[in-house]
Amino acid sequence: MSESEVKLFRTWSSPLALRVVWALKLKSVEVFIKHGEEQEEALVLVLNHLKFVEEHIKGKRFFRGDEIGFIDLVFGYLANILSILEEVAEVKIILDPQTFPSIIQSINNVV
Repeated sequence: MSESEVKLFRTWSSPLALRVVWALKLKSVEVFIKHGEEQEEALVLVLNHLKFVEEHIKGKRFFRGDEIGFIDLVFGYLANILSILEEVAEVKIILDPQTFPSIIQSINNVV
């Protein structure tokens, strides 16, 4: 690794790691992110997980039914920062209301 390369080991769900990414971008430091085929494979995996969640909450107001729980709060938080994650990772995860209507409704119920 040359002196000009930066490798950042992080998880997509870590808001602290995102702060590091933003700080590096402000300093114009290149951070290596998955691109091309790796990114498409990761996107397929995410969409499969979202489809699983969609099937689980279909017909329910929240994950536990009519009662809000911890997972609803966590999922609502993650959904709200999704736009930030999309920008940082340079990928679009489309939470289309026609594709994921139950997820969108659940998010709106929490927010």
